[in-house]
Amino acid sequence: MKNFTGFKYQESVLRTVDEPLVKKKFNWDRFSFICLLIGGLVYFMYSYYQRMVYTEVPGLVLLEKMAVNFTDDIRLVELCTKEGDAIFEGDTLFVYTYEDEEKIENEMQNLSIKKSVNSTSGGGNNRNFLRDKLAIKRQIAIKGSEREGKRESLKAKKAELNEMRKQILMGVDVAHKLPALQTSIIGIETDIRSLTREIRILRKHLAALREEEKRYKNIEIASMAERLNNDQQIREAIYHYVTPTSGVIGQINNSPNEVCYKSENIMVIHQLTDLKIKAYFDQRNIKDVVIGEEVGIEFPDGTYGRGKIDNFYISTYELPPEFQKKYEPTERSVVADIVPVNEEEAKLWVGYYKMAVKVLKRNEMPYDKLKE
Repeated sequence: MKNFTGFKYQESVLRTVDEPLVKKKFNWDRFSFICLLIGGLVYFMYSYYQRMVYTEVPGLVLLEKMAVNFTDDIRLVELCTKEGDAIFEGDTLFVYTYEDEEKIENEMQNLSIKKSVNSTSGGGNNRNFLRDKLAIKRQIAIKGSEREGKRESLKAKKAELNEMRKQILMGVDVAHKLPALQTSIIGIETDIRSLTREIRILRKHLAALREEEKRYKNIEIASMAERLNNDQQIREAIYHYVTPTSGVIGQINNSPNEVCYKSENIMVIHQLTDLKIKAYFDQRNIKDVVIGEEVGIEFPDGTYGRGKIDNFYISTYELPPEFQKKYEPTERSVVADIVPVNEEEAKLWVGYYKMAVKVLKRNEMPYDKLKE
């Protein structure tokens, strides 16, 4: 290598400075991503495990109920209970009156019929007095006419008897005709006396009939006043509704002094003895539904309970609207009845009436068979 003349090595004027080590910042974005990834994986694995181990189906808490309604319009006067009250058979629930005019008229008509039947069976006060009086007067007139005829005949016979006596005295006629004529006169007089007695009896009967008619009219006036009073009582009558069963008062739809129209429910009585959950299983899970198997219940507020399958229906039923997905074909499910395992569970279920719940049924896993 050729050496250059005049070239001199000089010390470098550049100097290095020792800088302090800079600590790397924690990468929060990366940490957040990893945490989200781990959380997603855990959630996915947990969901997969849940689907594998448990079958989750929708259910509805139901109570057997009795709706209280009437076939006529009524007005509530007073409510003797409130929603949520426990009642027993024989308790008075409310006081009411009838508002239906047709019902009131029927009640009054039935009462009038009963009064008429009682009057007929008691003394025959519904007899036709006018007809009876006319019949008696007719008989009196006939008897009177017969008596007048007999009297005229008697006058003629007596005149004939006097004429015959004169003829006998003059020797014109014979005396043996006289006894027959006298016997005829005696018979006519007997008939007249008999007719007179009959007329007297008929007149007494007519007078008694008139008195009976006056008494009956007084009874009719009193009966009419009583009927008007009864009609007023029927219109103002107050009735008490007595419950035929025990249970708990549900929804009350009317307030005091409101009119409840026919066939409308006044209130609902829930019977706690028939508490159950209707669970809607997919048709693919029908083989897993075993009567008597215990299942878990998840209520809307996160509370858990236990029940057992009491019955299931062979026919399929449409899902209730709250469980049916919108804009999708109607699904049909196998319905099973789930009952509480004990009384404590039943008391817990009462507070969730008509609420949607989740029914969790544990599936049979392969290792369960290995344990057996």
